[in-house]
Amino acid sequence: MSPLTATDAGRPDQRVCEAPGCGLCGEFRAPRARDRLTDYRWFCLEHIREYNKKWDYFAGLDADQIEAHIRADTIWRRPVRIASLRASTSRSPTSRAAPRRR
Repeated sequence: MSPLTATDAGRPDQRVCEAPGCGLCGEFRAPRARDRLTDYRWFCLEHIREYNKKWDYFAGLDADQIEAHIRADTIWRRPVRIASLRASTSRSPTSRAAPRRR
């Protein structure tokens, strides 16, 4: 990899590693923060490895907040509606099941 600087007139998709003092191409992205997962910092291979070793998604959260986050992820962060027993056992008018005998 050749060193790049922010003023190089390279291709638009070339990025400079954001690690202080590094001029290598920033090919690898990393989220800036837990609440900004689509806002990225760009690093070279050496510095993305270093960044990933230090990254802690749950930093600053207590055990209850972590548990709530994990539980929300198990249902894809969508509201859960509890189906009533009555609704699940009733027949719809378009049901093809045989009519009940009296």
